[in-house]
Amino acid sequence: MRRLRRLGWAGLISLVLHALVFGLLWTVEPSPSSNGRLARMREKSVEVEIISSPSVASTTPPAQKPASPPGSDSTPPPPVATREP
Repeated sequence: MRRLRRLGWAGLISLVLHALVFGLLWTVEPSPSSNGRLARMREKSVEVEIISSPSVASTTPPAQKPASPPGSDSTPPPPVATREP
């Protein structure tokens, strides 16, 4: 029983001390520091413009069509789709 009473008093004292420190910190105005002033002076916006590179032409030579035999009426195959970088 005595142990619980000691813990109760310790808890009450801790609560009072924390409330006192919180109250003091609440009423005191923070003093401006030199580091804070420098940091506010350095705060400037930075604009960044992203420019995409122009599309690069394919470096591989175009494929040559095989010679068709004379007299055949075959239509050329459709072009192959390529993906640009």
